[in-house]
Amino acid sequence: VHIETENSVPKQLGLEVFGPTDFMIDVTVKGEKYIVKSLKPEDIEVIASTNYVDSPGIKTLQLKVSPKDDNADFEIVSYSTNYIEVYFDTKMTIEMPVEGIIKQDLSTVVPSDCITGNILLSKDTVSLSGPTSEINKITNVQAIVDIYYVLERTETFDCYLDLVTSDGSIPQYVTFNNGDSLITVTVPVLKEVVLPTKIQFKNAPSYFINNP
Repeated sequence: VHIETENSVPKQLGLEVFGPTDFMIDVTVKGEKYIVKSLKPEDIEVIASTNYVDSPGIKTLQLKVSPKDDNADFEIVSYSTNYIEVYFDTKMTIEMPVEGIIKQDLSTVVPSDCITGNILLSKDTVSLSGPTSEINKITNVQAIVDIYYVLERTETFDCYLDLVTSDGSIPQYVTFNNGDSLITVTVPVLKEVVLPTKIQFKNAPSYFINNP
């Protein structure tokens, strides 16, 4: 199925197709046996009309099925469906800050004589692109790390990015730009020791040195 987008109403409104575009239908034809046996899918044209797409959302597009050659010697008898549903929206690109999240309580993954510093991210922001209505739902981006063993030194982890939305839904057709999904999280682990203190006076009077 070919979806009309060039010189179309949705293109003039800045609307693009998001999601699946490789729609297929079955077409039944009738004609002389030697003609029908040599037919290829390319000999039949299936056009999805976008004339009535004037706003974002899932739209039902009617299909027009016809021989590609106006003088074809076969007849189209039927086809499996006469419409498809396609999602249209304007495209939006946005830069958002990333929040580093360790799923475990850090006090449980480091020894008692260690402390953790502030989490470090390889990138502080990410660039997102997708349908405007889906992008507008995103409230923040989290770089989440699972740590299943005790950390005795500073380590860097791969993470998975979670897009948090205002309504709790999973954003559809949103992509990360420029490889921004490949973010690492570094957890600094610092040794902590408690040492005794000793007081020593500098340039103390001689009397004090002998009579402390």
